[in-house]
Amino acid sequence: MGMYSQVRGWINYRPAEKEAIRSAIAAAVEQAENTEYAEAVASDWRFIEEPFGMYGGDYAFWAGYMRNGNTRFVLDQVKAVAAAVIPDNAELPDGRPGHALQGSFVIDVEGGPRLEWRVFNREVYERELEVPTWVDAEGWDIRSSPPPGPPPPGPAV
Repeated sequence: MGMYSQVRGWINYRPAEKEAIRSAIAAAVEQAENTEYAEAVASDWRFIEEPFGMYGGDYAFWAGYMRNGNTRFVLDQVKAVAAAVIPDNAELPDGRPGHALQGSFVIDVEGGPRLEWRVFNREVYERELEVPTWVDAEGWDIRSSPPPGPPPPGPAV
């Protein structure tokens, strides 16, 4: 039967970047070892066509269930999308790298940890999230999401 993962997340983009994002997803599909599966993954991206949230903005969302080993297809597409968006707050006034969170994808791995892919400055970083003991194993509570904080040290995934 296999073990499954649930992946869900968003990435913020500017309206002028939408076609570049679609092209980046298509390029990731072409480069995948299993293009049929990658196309199925690509078909689950959703784009908000109107202002969303208090400040407006355009967001691309992806969510779905898949076998644990197949999350790499989503990660490849998230990396491609991250590379296509213009970094927010790319540099702080003193020249240090900025830390505006541009996207977040949470991965619940059956029989494994909860992971997060965070998008900062066109790079995707992975970290393990601690699941609080008060969160029911069958449920999810928004209070379990930690604040984004600055980009993590070390290389991107």
